[in-house]
Amino acid sequence: MLVWNLYRLDADGGLRQVARSGAKHAHVAANALCVENPGSNHVLGRGCQDVYGPGDNDAPDTLGPRSEVIPSRGIWARCGSIYDPECSGEPQKFRGYDAYTYRAVVPEREFAAHRGGRHVLEAWYVVRDDVNPYNTMMHKDIVAVWQPEQHLWTIDDRAAPVIGPVIDSWVDPRAPHQDEANSEISTPSGRLKAAVRVVREEDGRYRYDYAIMNVDFAAVKTSGKEPDLRMIASHGIETFEVETSRGAKIDAMSFVGVGDAYEPWLSTSTSSSARWRAPSGDSLTWGTLYRFRLVSTASPTKRHGRISSDRSGRSVSYVFDTIGP
Repeated sequence: MLVWNLYRLDADGGLRQVARSGAKHAHVAANALCVENPGSNHVLGRGCQDVYGPGDNDAPDTLGPRSEVIPSRGIWARCGSIYDPECSGEPQKFRGYDAYTYRAVVPEREFAAHRGGRHVLEAWYVVRDDVNPYNTMMHKDIVAVWQPEQHLWTIDDRAAPVIGPVIDSWVDPRAPHQDEANSEISTPSGRLKAAVRVVREEDGRYRYDYAIMNVDFAAVKTSGKEPDLRMIASHGIETFEVETSRGAKIDAMSFVGVGDAYEPWLSTSTSSSARWRAPSGDSLTWGTLYRFRLVSTASPTKRHGRISSDRSGRSVSYVFDTIGP
């Protein structure tokens, strides 16, 4: 399977996700210029190229919801899926959605309002039992150009590709700058990344930008077993919290989801923490990045962060190193 996202780097240095695709069900591997050709187009070989065109990747009969996938294991729950809702073992014609439902749809106003801005495309394979998902991920800058004669947008994607997720270019985990951090959170249910940048504003206060990317974490409930596996429920992260110094004054807190149509997470602060909680029905699901921002008079120092998933019926939380006020 393949997935892809589009991000925007704002002028103030903030990172936000503006679009996400569904899960592309790959039906054949090209296996070109291989290091080790597997001898079958049902398997992607080691060091092989597997280039798809947009017409194939965006075909509606091979795109489906990410929620049908156990991402950290690369397993698709076929029974009850949009392709086999009756678990008959026979493919069904797609229904209940149109050709754009699971594509990475970007409103024209996104490019029109940010001409010359920096947009970054990210894509990767979801591979069964992959021990390192990052080396199948790639991102590259793209530029959308309006063609007035043809009345359409074209994409200039000549920039060099970079291995790994966008969040690792926003803050390099191997060499973070001062007042930056990027931690991986590895769990039995998948991986996440938590990065932060701190900027001193003109009024002397500090702006803390946190980007939390759910790489392949999913708290799932299933029934049956392959090939008749059924997805009952799939949840992501519902709470993000940052430790603060006692008495640190938090002047503002904000949240940015994907695109423009999202419900903000509820933000609260206490004498020792700043916390965001997802509204009912929402969570930070896999392959998605949310941005959390706070402004404080307190200077940055090493702190702990915490993410939690508790609506799946199995409450779990994970602590990681970060920077906070």
